Amino acid sequence: MIGDNKTSSAPFVSGGVIYYRGTNNKLYRVRTDGSDGELLHTPHLSSTPFVADDVVYFQGDELVPGDRLYMVNLT
Repeated sequence: MIGDNKTSSAPFVSGGVIYYRGTNNKLYRVRTDGSDGELLHTPHLSSTPFVADDVVYFQGDELVPGDRLYMVNLT
């Protein structure tokens, strides 16, 4: 178990960091050792996050029709 983190989708691991949709459907990340957990984005996610080139992509905001594509730049 990695800390007390709970997820509602498959996690995505990149560069020693785990990105995941929390049980409240918001975007989080935590180091693989369980340290430095943080909330990255507050709109609701409706998919597993994906990381490429220091950007997190995800299908977002299940409360808005159309499940829009979002990104969070990590740099």
